[in-house]
Amino acid sequence: NGDLEPALAEFRRAVALKPDFGPAHQSLGASLRRKGDDAGALAEFRIAARLMPRNPLALADLGQALKKSGDLDGAVLALRKALEIDPTLERARYTLGISLRQQGQVKEAGAAMKDVARLHQSRLELAQSQKLILEGTGFLKAGDWGRARDRFASAAQISPQLPSAQYYLALSLEKLGQDEAAIEAYNK
Repeated sequence: NGDLEPALAEFRRAVALKPDFGPAHQSLGASLRRKGDDAGALAEFRIAARLMPRNPLALADLGQALKKSGDLDGAVLALRKALEIDPTLERARYTLGISLRQQGQVKEAGAAMKDVARLHQSRLELAQSQKLILEGTGFLKAGDWGRARDRFASAAQISPQLPSAQYYLALSLEKLGQDEAAIEAYNK
C-alpha cells in the first residue's frame, strides 16, 4: 500500500528467519530501492541472484542495480543472463540497451532497443487480442454468434498464434453453421 517501513521490517524479518530464501532478499532489495537505499538494494539483489541464479527477474533487478551503481560490465553480464532465461523480459532488454549505450556500444544498444520496441508491440497486440476475446465470450454467452465471431476473428488476425482466439473463432463459426470454416479454425 506504499508504506515501506512495515514492509522493510517484514522482509528483514523473513531474511533473518530464512537467510537462504531468495524471494525475501529480492523483495527486500526492491523495497530498499523504492526507499532510495541503492547500496542496500544492490547488496540484497546480489544475494537474491546468487540464491536464484535461474530467476530472470532476480538477475534483471541485479542488472538494474549494478547499472545504477556504475558497474556497467556487471550490469551487462547480469542482464544478458536474465535474457538468456527469458528473452521476452522487456525491462531487462531496455536496461541492457541503456547500459550498452553508456559503454559506447552503440550498434548493440540500438539492436537491444529495437528488440524492446518489438517486444512492446507484441505485448500490446496480445493485450488487444485478449480484450477482443473477452468481449467475444460475452457475446457467446448472450447468444450473439455473429458479433462473437467478429471479435474472435479480429483477435485471431492480430495474434494468430493465440490458441484461444482460434478455438473461440471456430466455436462461434460452428454456432453459425459455418462448419467448414469452423474446422479450418479448429485446425489452426
